[in-house]
Amino acid sequence: MDYVIDPRVDDYIGKLPEWQQAICREVRDLVHAADPEVEETIKRTVQPYFVLRGNVCALLAMFRQIIANNRAGGWRKLKREM
Repeated sequence: MDYVIDPRVDDYIGKLPEWQQAICREVRDLVHAADPEVEETIKRTVQPYFVLRGNVCALLAMFRQIIANNRAGGWRKLKREM
């Protein structure tokens, strides 16, 4: 992948356990592959975010929400309840 990186995001990823580093690097590649104009930044002083005219996603936080949705019965159940 060829994209502009934020060294602060590299620092964040580098401090994680190896298995989490691998996942974060894969997510990073996927986000940048989806749109090459997506930018990396750090928000809330420590959280890596991908932005393009607003937040696209944050590393790890996105997974927490998916897990919470799954614990609540999955997106299909949540969609029916809306």
